[in-house]
Amino acid sequence: MPFYIYSCTQENKSSLRFERKSETSLVGNGLITTAAQKHGYLGKNEYGWRLTAEQILESTGKNRDRIISDIAPDREENQLLASIEFVSGYSYTTWAPLVLHMVEVAGGVLPQKESFACGSGELEVFRSFLYINKRNESWMWGPTGNVNSPLLWEPAMKFFQQENEEIGYKIKIA
Repeated sequence: MPFYIYSCTQENKSSLRFERKSETSLVGNGLITTAAQKHGYLGKNEYGWRLTAEQILESTGKNRDRIISDIAPDREENQLLASIEFVSGYSYTTWAPLVLHMVEVAGGVLPQKESFACGSGELEVFRSFLYINKRNESWMWGPTGNVNSPLLWEPAMKFFQQENEEIGYKIKIA
């Protein structure tokens, strides 16, 4: 899924205007790993952390900008553009699972992804679970395999949290 920097301006009282500025990278020398390294988060062992979109974008000098993920770039229908609001990570010395906390800013059939309006206010949060590995002193996405990362909206996430509490962290297999 590609990531972009969009400018975000208030169009009117109930709408925001998004304009695509550039494609961006989140890992390697990208926005997330740069911000996480700046804050000393990567490479620690068993360390939980969180970055806001504003902290991630500090390096660009454009705190009103947004990081937008094109979740389904090749689809003609059921398209989804999501704004990354927070990134949570849990660092180990050579890898870190990440959660991208996102909100949908545009979806369905999108005639134009470069410029669009979105209603402002409370938006439902969903999440994507990913991970990064340290390779040759650089932090990169983990390799793609047969299992893809899930996108979890709030009800599913709450269900899985409840399941974890009820089941616990150990299961006896007979």
